[in-house]
Amino acid sequence: MNKGFTLIELLTVVAIVAILAAGILITFPAAQERARDARLINAMQQLRAAAEASRGSYGDYSQIKTVGSSDPMIGPIMEEINRVKGSYPTVHLEMDGDVAIGFCAEIALISGTRLWCVDSDMYSDYVSSTQCTAAGDRCD
Repeated sequence: MNKGFTLIELLTVVAIVAILAAGILITFPAAQERARDARLINAMQQLRAAAEASRGSYGDYSQIKTVGSSDPMIGPIMEEINRVKGSYPTVHLEMDGDVAIGFCAEIALISGTRLWCVDSDMYSDYVSSTQCTAAGDRCD
């Protein structure tokens, strides 16, 4: 008696493996986008924390700049955001004379039309449209 597999059995196994592989290949790019979005959100949360630390050191939020910040915490966070997204977040400062008394920062997420926004009022969440369009604007 022959103890091998029949051609039909082998073709069935190959077909099942092909279907599973196709499913993985279809969902892989979406999973990558979600992972990059998670990295962006994490970096924006770090930016908000660094902004508060910078305010404690410098007395205001003036170091929250997309490029050129001399603050040793803010610069690397901005560069990480740029590495992940390919652009910097939109940042607006609320000024009282020469003192930056508040900020709003947002970035468009990779996997859709939503944006992630953080501000000096400790707000951070998804927003559906641009919130940081003028100095003094907040995310909410």
